[in-house]
Amino acid sequence: MISPTYTSGTDSINWESYEPTTYNGAVVILAYGSDGMAPPWASMIRDHAQALAAKGILAIIPDYFQKGVGAPHGDSVSVFGMIGARHAEWETALDDAVTEAAKLPNIDPSRIGLWGYSLGVFLCLRIRKRAAALVDFCGPYQFPTIGKPLLSGFAPSLNPNRGLKVQIHHGSADGLVPFDVHATAIEADLKAELATVTTFKYTDAGHGFASNSAADRTAIADSTQEAIDFLTTKL
Repeated sequence: MISPTYTSGTDSINWESYEPTTYNGAVVILAYGSDGMAPPWASMIRDHAQALAAKGILAIIPDYFQKGVGAPHGDSVSVFGMIGARHAEWETALDDAVTEAAKLPNIDPSRIGLWGYSLGVFLCLRIRKRAAALVDFCGPYQFPTIGKPLLSGFAPSLNPNRGLKVQIHHGSADGLVPFDVHATAIEADLKAELATVTTFKYTDAGHGFASNSAADRTAIADSTQEAIDFLTTKL
């Protein structure tokens, strides 16, 4: 049985683990976005974790907002204002989750995947150096920070990983993280780094495919299947 917490520096961080009946050796760290594990994102992320476990992959959801002084779930406005000051410690919490997950029984440390959602993509890109595969759900390439230059989520000079395999899933009608500003830039920089990248652009789908529109319902169904198949075959 996996402990419900792991250590990140002096902090004890909760994580949810979804164990397969029969392990295939791979593990995927799922990183939530700025709303944390609040509706409707929580059920989506947990559904993805359960689907991975059904394929033999250990799925782990670290509560990286617990790092340091903590950040609220369900309050993306407050979290957005923290990104400039707090992103580095959230990255550390996720990177430490990778370290601890790689030590678990039945896990091959060369078969680590990252699956980020919005802000979680931004953070996963910055710690991608040990990942074999990465899934990007509606990820931002950069955040504006008050009084500072744009904070890039990519940082290719920090964590290049030339063997990385990536899937990008993004809606064409994403008004919060526009496809042409963010998904195209992430794809271009990763390809320049010699990563293998496949991008799916979902017509009329919005941010996170979170509404009940026909476009979002189609996008979440199709993207989930593509991502699960991708991680099952690439890890």
